[in-house]
Amino acid sequence: MGQKNRHSITRKWLYKKYKGVCQYCNKYVKYEGVTKDHIIPLSLGGTNRKDNLVLCCYDCNQKKGKLLSLDFFCVKHGWFTKQELIMIRVLGKRGFELKKFISQVLSAVESNKIVKYTESVDILVFDVQTDLGLIHVSLNKNNREILNVRL
Repeated sequence: MGQKNRHSITRKWLYKKYKGVCQYCNKYVKYEGVTKDHIIPLSLGGTNRKDNLVLCCYDCNQKKGKLLSLDFFCVKHGWFTKQELIMIRVLGKRGFELKKFISQVLSAVESNKIVKYTESVDILVFDVQTDLGLIHVSLNKNNREILNVRL
């Protein structure tokens, strides 16, 4: 059986299993508009097995991207931004609390303990020393929202 035919069978099976309802937005989708999505993306070690696949609409699949399904759910409901989730994952792997980290970064900014920085109209990009070591941070100057973090 060819790969295209196998994907078609899986899509039909998912459509029947979930009765045509997107598993992320709970809207009914015509068969032509559905996609299959990996609960754990292939890029994060997920598989093509049926227990790692759900039915979803094209829009939700595009918005989810390479996020875990649980992470996408949190972003969709406004509990976290994508950047916050990335920070949680990175810092969590190192046993570090997000609130403590953000507090250290903002404290370093307020007390001018920045190692080096560049600046544009709205964004401050800098290195700051924290308990984790040297951290590269992008910060919105207007509302102090952390935009990006690299360890």
